[in-house]
Amino acid sequence: MLNVEMYAKQHEDMSYSQLLKLRDELIEEIRAYENHTDLNTYDYDIEVSPDEIYQMNLQYLGEVCRLMARKVLESTSSLHIIRPEEYR
Repeated sequence: MLNVEMYAKQHEDMSYSQLLKLRDELIEEIRAYENHTDLNTYDYDIEVSPDEIYQMNLQYLGEVCRLMARKVLESTSSLHIIRPEEYR
């Protein structure tokens, strides 16, 4: 499995629609773990437990959401987006 930074770098050039699909796939895998259903089996060079896959998928999901937010921000750069620090 890739570390989170490498995972984000590998996917940073994806389109928004590709990121949506990736997000949905990660959510499906996360739900499978949480519902104790069969997890997708991956062919890793090292042995990885379902718990580790779950933890990494949660981190990957965070990165995919960050990339999606950046794509939205880039496409709406002419709009004023209120950032959390501006709520104060």
